[in-house]
Amino acid sequence: MIAQRRWGAIPARVGFVLVHGVMDRSASFNRLARRLVEATEVGAVSYDRRGYAESISAGPGSLDQHAGDLAEVIDTFDAERIVILGHSFGGTVAWHAVGNGLRPDLLATYEAPLPQLPGYRNDLADSTLAVASSDGTDAAVVHFARSVLGSDNWSNLRTTFQEARIDEGPAIVADLEELSHSEPLSPPVEVRRAVAYGELSGSYEAQMAAALAELLAVAPTVIDGASHGVHLTHPGACRHWLVDSYGS
Repeated sequence: MIAQRRWGAIPARVGFVLVHGVMDRSASFNRLARRLVEATEVGAVSYDRRGYAESISAGPGSLDQHAGDLAEVIDTFDAERIVILGHSFGGTVAWHAVGNGLRPDLLATYEAPLPQLPGYRNDLADSTLAVASSDGTDAAVVHFARSVLGSDNWSNLRTTFQEARIDEGPAIVADLEELSHSEPLSPPVEVRRAVAYGELSGSYEAQMAAALAELLAVAPTVIDGASHGVHLTHPGACRHWLVDSYGS
C-alpha cells in the first residue's frame, strides 16, 4: 500500500504531484503543498515511496516499480492537468515514468541525479554502496545520513528519527543502486519540462542541472538562497517556480 497525503481541491483543475527523494518522505512537502493550494481549484498530493515511512511495508523498489506507483497515484488523483515535481531522486523516478509512457502537463525536476547526463557521477551513492557491501545496510544509512546532514547534526537527532531512517535502509540502498544504471534519456517532445537548482547547492548539482537543461533546450532556474532542501527552506520560491513554469 502506497500512503498518500492530499491538500486543496478535489477534483482539481491543476493537480501538483510531489515525489520525494532518498531518505525523505511525503511529509516534507507540507509547507510547499500548503502554498500551492492557496489558489482555488488547485490540489496537491505527495506520497511515501515504497520502502519509506508509511509505505515501508511495500519494501524497496526498482525504478520500474516506482514509476508504476507514480502512475497509480496520478490515476487516483482527480485533476484535469498534472504537474509533477520530482525532488532529487524523485526526479529520477519521474523521468523514468515519462520514459515508460506517463504524460504529465509539466515535469519539473530539482537537482535530479540522472546517470544518462554527460559528466554524471555520484560519489555519495558510490561510497554508500561500498559501505553497504563491506559493513551492511545499517552502516550504509549512517554513512549516507552523516554525509548529507553532517555528522554532528545526525548525532544530535532523536533516536527515534535515526532508527526510522535505519529501518528504511533497504529502500535507500535500492535507490542508490538504481543510480548505477544508465539508459538513453529521450523525453517525449510533448511533455513540458522545467529544471531548477539552488544558489547555495554544490557546483556538482548546478553542473548536472545545467547539463539537463541544455539537453532539454530549456533555461534552468536558480532559486536564490536555496540549497538541496528547497521544499523545506524555500517553499514560497519553489511554488513560484512551479506556477511560473506551468503558466509559461
